Amino acid sequence: ERFPENGDVALELAESLAEQQLLAEAATGLQTFLAKATSNRADLPSMLGLLRDELDDHVAGESAHRAALAVNPSNAKLHNN
Repeated sequence: ERFPENGDVALELAESLAEQQLLAEAATGLQTFLAKATSNRADLPSMLGLLRDELDDHVAGESAHRAALAVNPSNAKLHNN
């Protein structure tokens, strides 16, 4: 909440929550951030895709992975996801 437009903070928070096995909270927080922010970073939707996949929400996960690819289509790691 203190840094509502900082992608680094949003990513760190999501990773921290995921490490604590709070996957739904991590995904919700990152989804909320992405809905509000204008970002040209592929790591944020990629992380959201990984979280959604872990939550067995593969449709939402695929959508997030495709959003990451739209930002950086030449990144092979993103294609693997």
